[in-house]
Amino acid sequence: MNTAIIRDFSRYLPIERDAVEWGLHVIDCGQGDIPAGAHYPGGQHPKDYLFTWKGGRRLNEFQIVYITEGRGVFESRSSGVVQLQAGHVLLLFPGEWHRYRPLKSTGWTEYWIGFNGTYARHIMTRFFSMENAVLRVGFDEDLLSLIQSVGVLLQSTPAGWRQIAAARAVEVLARIRSLSMSYRTADRQIAGKIQQARCFLLERAESTIDLASLAAKLGMSYSAFRSIFQRQTGSSPRQYQLQIRINKACALLSDTRLPVSRIAEQTGFSSVFYFSRLFSRKMNMSPMAFRSKMQQALPEIVRKDPRGATNKRK
Repeated sequence: MNTAIIRDFSRYLPIERDAVEWGLHVIDCGQGDIPAGAHYPGGQHPKDYLFTWKGGRRLNEFQIVYITEGRGVFESRSSGVVQLQAGHVLLLFPGEWHRYRPLKSTGWTEYWIGFNGTYARHIMTRFFSMENAVLRVGFDEDLLSLIQSVGVLLQSTPAGWRQIAAARAVEVLARIRSLSMSYRTADRQIAGKIQQARCFLLERAESTIDLASLAAKLGMSYSAFRSIFQRQTGSSPRQYQLQIRINKACALLSDTRLPVSRIAEQTGFSSVFYFSRLFSRKMNMSPMAFRSKMQQALPEIVRKDPRGATNKRK
């Protein structure tokens, strides 16, 4: 397979009868390196393919757009706004309004194939959807090589090149589906591991947790565990555990008459001074001020003793 790298290349083909009768025919193919700050879309493209960000665009064909570098944004009528990054594939459908562009700060590198036909419609409507038009596939050399090989065919046009290009396009779609399914499975597995870690921290909020050992038990390096945990919860594992302790302290301050020193001890803080300082920073008031505020908000007839039993005021 000739896979010579094509830089800033685009080719748009006339539609021929024998290609249409094949069931899937490639219409266009190309690659563009969009530098940071550049106007988009750039390069030489037919009028029907150009668009403005305000107006967007509707195509008369299917397109695959593979982003291998940079970041950007995509929006379509069915999928809404989706943030893009390297390793994403865009699936564009005939008649579907859409728009996309790289971030000015990063630019991006894109590869695309446009195609249509009865078999193309069968594949795209049976195995893909407009609602899920952005798929994560990662950087895959085989996928990139397949897309580049279609561009080489459109440049060299050997005998039977239209049918060969059509077959390569089908292989590209199969590769995209396989990669995206693998990522969805991996995402579910990782989400399950992070949920397991959250439950572990919740159940042992008062204990000192060796987070590196916890990550190892989950089959992850600590750096990966910390990064994914923070992305999914908004907090690092340590901050997440601290917030659980603060939440428990709030409940004890509101519902019991335990002294602050005992609450600090029950929530796993090494000293009442550290607890008070951290609590004040998180809640913007001292523990005693929080208790006073919360007890004033309770009905006057209800109070709890240190053991949690309810007393009625007479």
